[in-house]
Amino acid sequence: MRSKITGYLKKKIFSTLPTEVRYNIIRNSISIPYEEDGIHYKLAETEFEFEQAYSLLHDSYVEQGFILPQKSGMRILPHFILPSSVTLVAVNSKKEVVGTLSIIKKSPLPLPMEKEFSIQSIKNSHENYAEISALAVKRGYRRINGGSVFFYMLNFMYHYCVSQLNVRYISIVIHPKDEDFYSGLLFFERLPNGKIINYMGAPALAMYLDLKEAYSKFDESYSQLGDDKNILKFFMTKFNNLNYIERPYYLNCFSTVTPTIFTELFVKKGFLFDLITFSEYKKLKRALLSTNLYALLEEDSIDEISRRSEFRISVNMKAKVIVNGKVHLLEISDVSGKGIQVNLARNDLLIFSDKNILMQINLGERITSKVSGKVIWRNDPYCGIQIIEYDQNWKSFVNYLYKGNNNYLMKVV
Repeated sequence: MRSKITGYLKKKIFSTLPTEVRYNIIRNSISIPYEEDGIHYKLAETEFEFEQAYSLLHDSYVEQGFILPQKSGMRILPHFILPSSVTLVAVNSKKEVVGTLSIIKKSPLPLPMEKEFSIQSIKNSHENYAEISALAVKRGYRRINGGSVFFYMLNFMYHYCVSQLNVRYISIVIHPKDEDFYSGLLFFERLPNGKIINYMGAPALAMYLDLKEAYSKFDESYSQLGDDKNILKFFMTKFNNLNYIERPYYLNCFSTVTPTIFTELFVKKGFLFDLITFSEYKKLKRALLSTNLYALLEEDSIDEISRRSEFRISVNMKAKVIVNGKVHLLEISDVSGKGIQVNLARNDLLIFSDKNILMQINLGERITSKVSGKVIWRNDPYCGIQIIEYDQNWKSFVNYLYKGNNNYLMKVV
């Protein structure tokens, strides 16, 4: 009883301190683990890994009173199967999943947090954004080695968002008692007009982090601290226990949910279609239009089938184009069966002529393609360019998508 009273008094006193004082105490109280402890961090790829991850999430949420026990024994969201989402897992030497979190990138399906919170300010930026959700660490691993599982998952998440998904803004929903931790340690901010509400049966608030600005903030606050407290150094260190999937092309999506995993785990074991509304089902179908999972849904109308050659796949590619003798650097945000979508938000206003445009596109590491195209629509900050002539590298890229190497389907050029 005495220890509980002492802990309560410490929290009360801490909460009365000035903000920067509280933040400095938090930054100096952590001990970042650098020694790898036999746990590996990766994307969930097998049915066994997915099932363990969602079972761990279910048990954690039940323990905290967020949800009632489910008949599947898993916490399943339709977002988990999207090509724009990934499930990260921490796996110990016994092949047990001891930690998990999900990165849910924007898609036709609203983010889970959008049921209660507005993220319009992030949407207005025209940048890629994602929700970091479904975080759970197995009992016995939550405080071991200073919470190493949690820190390594943050490291993996940060690099995956920046280098793989091209995400700028990440958002989270947390308990208000954890606000100082996320603000002081990681520089999260409350979303504009963010209020504490009842969310999944508990007080909650929404926060976000600008990953582009985070680096300078980390550098300013942690550069003078020792290695065991330097978040920036930890995030910039490459660890052998963080296993990324190598991809030949700069894609912003990488689905690891195969048709078999979708059918056996999400549908048969997870009862996915019992958990979602008809409206969510329609949005899910739209989001899966570009994947091998689409064919597993109910038979579609001719109109829907005809649109399959027009779906778009999110990419993170750069291109050079010469217009009126001037070289412009463009950012390609989407690729479709017919062409590309260019994001002009951070470029000079381009005025294209009716003539074909010659472009050199960086498809991947040391892979470039020379194509020509024509602007067929414009809706600032985007414009659409139809590909008219292309080389073998472009054709190989499209065939890569078509053959399902990435769990996508795409019409061969």
